[in-house]
Amino acid sequence: KVNQSGMAEVLETEREALIALYEATYGDNWTRNDNWCSDKPVSEWYGIYCNDNGTVCRIEVQNNNLTGEIPESITNLNKLYRLWMQNNNLSGNIPSNIGDLIDLEEIFLNNNSIEGPIPESITNLTKLRQLWLFENDLSGTIPENIGNLVNLNELLLGRNKLNGSIPESITNLGLLHYLDLQANNLSGEIPVNIDKLINLKSLCLNYNNISGTIPNSITNLSKLRQLWLHGNNLS
Repeated sequence: KVNQSGMAEVLETEREALIALYEATYGDNWTRNDNWCSDKPVSEWYGIYCNDNGTVCRIEVQNNNLTGEIPESITNLNKLYRLWMQNNNLSGNIPSNIGDLIDLEEIFLNNNSIEGPIPESITNLTKLRQLWLFENDLSGTIPENIGNLVNLNELLLGRNKLNGSIPESITNLGLLHYLDLQANNLSGEIPVNIDKLINLKSLCLNYNNISGTIPNSITNLSKLRQLWLHGNNLS
């Protein structure tokens, strides 16, 4: 429980975090910025939704002409479960401390110009169900502990500049329905125990530098509807 003065401090911290987001992403140029930075409750700011106690739980500012970078202070919104900022013009890196937002269930940052690595801290978000980062300029390797995200249904990292191999831990994601790693610079082989992804409906690994053979275990994926492996060095 938080007493009244403590809750007021939390709400003020969240307001400051939202103002920092507005300034860092050039909010004056957004398509919609109704009530932002005003004295009105933040629940009346465009794209912001709050819990019953007034704390921010959802940010939905997709398709809204955001530019600039996502500030690290966004992690002060520690009750956030939905972060929708897709289809904008964001650049810079994903905040390295994004793993502090432990209630996050949905991250949609696709179709931007975000660069740099996928932070290792993202693997702390064990409630995450959807991680959409496709169509950016992300580089580096897929986090080795990606398999910690055991509640993921959708992992979409396609059309970036990711390299290295597909982590073995990815096969721990038994609830995964959609795995899209297409059009990167991934190498190595398809994990031999890929059949642990028993709920997989779509597997897109096309246009990489993946080599080796197609594992026989892939034939155990009886729910698979799409299997895209073209544009690799498979033998």
